[in-house]
Amino acid sequence: MKELTFTSLIYQLDYLLNVHYIRVEPAHIAHFGGTLKKRFTCTINDQETFPCGLVALSEGAAYITVNLSRIKKLKLKVNDTVKVHLMEVDSALGLELPEELSELLSIDPKAKLHFEALVLGKQRFIINEINKYKLSATRIEKTIFYMDNIKRQPLGKATHRHILGIDV
Repeated sequence: MKELTFTSLIYQLDYLLNVHYIRVEPAHIAHFGGTLKKRFTCTINDQETFPCGLVALSEGAAYITVNLSRIKKLKLKVNDTVKVHLMEVDSALGLELPEELSELLSIDPKAKLHFEALVLGKQRFIINEINKYKLSATRIEKTIFYMDNIKRQPLGKATHRHILGIDV
């Protein structure tokens, strides 16, 4: 697994208010093979670590979104300089399956089929939703809820609204 440490500024997207990001230069992208189709663990200022991917910018550069809660936690603002450490992750998902989801997928073949048919971004969405909960009982309940919701949809066609139970 490749790693890279560099400095960048905190930027704000002009067309999306309150969306902050770290710019990743073309040379940094080249270090990881020149493709944006990789997953990483990003650490900012040796304090906050989170899974991420790269989104294309102009002139061969890319960016990593830094959500508002991280900006506040790290007491950052636009144009602040930050130390960034990127570590490439082998998994296409870039995340470990929560134990509760892994267990359910091992005993429910239909849930496994539907989960694996989702695009990776929707799989990550489900994992992140489950990981929001601290209590295992709640995580089990939410895992069952999300898997029941995707099983109601045609294979691979569940939307975020379906996953969350907004649309049935």
